[in-house]
Amino acid sequence: MPFLGYRVFPDRFRLSQKSKKRFRKKFKKANKLLEKGIWTQEEYVRHVEPLFAFVFRAQTTGFRKSILGC
Repeated sequence: MPFLGYRVFPDRFRLSQKSKKRFRKKFKKANKLLEKGIWTQEEYVRHVEPLFAFVFRAQTTGFRKSILGC
């Protein structure tokens, strides 16, 4: 059952495909702004931290690893 960007199952939460796509887009944009020097390290953290907080709620270990390249 979809709910607020998650797919809810009886035993777990997953991210919807739309949420994954939106996360990738926002994360990529934040990285570019940091690389170009438009954002400071503090501004970058302030914008990226809520993105990861949203993703941590779901079972997304594999997704996070693929994004971060770990």
